[in-house]
Amino acid sequence: MKKISALIDFTEITSVVLDFAKNLALDKNAVVALVTVIEKGNKEEKDNAQSGLKHFQSQLAEFNVKSEIEIHEGNFVDVIAGVLEKIHTDLAIIGTHGKKGIKQNLFGSNILKLVKHIQLPSLVVQYNSIWPVGGFKNILFPIAAHSRFKMKIEQTRQVMEKDGKFLVYAIYKTDILESELKKNLQLSQELFAEENLAYEMVEEDSQIYSVGYSRQTLDYASKHPVDMMSIMAQVAKNNAFFGNADKENIILNHLGIPVLCCNDDQIHH
Repeated sequence: MKKISALIDFTEITSVVLDFAKNLALDKNAVVALVTVIEKGNKEEKDNAQSGLKHFQSQLAEFNVKSEIEIHEGNFVDVIAGVLEKIHTDLAIIGTHGKKGIKQNLFGSNILKLVKHIQLPSLVVQYNSIWPVGGFKNILFPIAAHSRFKMKIEQTRQVMEKDGKFLVYAIYKTDILESELKKNLQLSQELFAEENLAYEMVEEDSQIYSVGYSRQTLDYASKHPVDMMSIMAQVAKNNAFFGNADKENIILNHLGIPVLCCNDDQIHH
């Protein structure tokens, strides 16, 4: 990992985004890009953004973290994907304001649309997210019926610690797992063994009445040491409606656990 982009909106969540960017940059020896998007042609806003980002840059420099400033003009949703591609971003860190935030359309309840749109791995943090001592070691890794399962493992490895452990989590809605889930469960064991990666299989019967999987997944996370959850940004075709709702529940979890949203359309540099 060479470059981490911290998406800055100058609200209270920015301090959390910067803290995670700083710690990840130190851990991975990466450069931090401080990225913000302003209204086109607004000189006052541009000057304020420049001043604010320079202040954040000086804060990072105190920890010997290299950073660069990226101010771009236009509509955030329209330009952000191109901006992140242009500056060769490997990971974006996004602070969400939750379902009732100041910038709900960008970083609130539409956060799932955003992480899909930017087409690269995104780490979503919240007000109550705290950088785990020792980095990302215990990774809750729900099994999903997705064809790019191997890619999800590879993107997660880029963020977690080398001595970290995957908690491979599967919920049995019936006595037998769905064929695609079973296939990915077996594939995960093969890949972890092949790469000599530490993992633990966590298989539970459905205990909470729910169409989706998020409620029981978060219940497990609340009772066990979990530093980060790793999910796919995209939804499996056979579960489009409830899959989106499930993913949003995970991303906006009340526990404040950071969520890595792996992306099926990752940009290759």
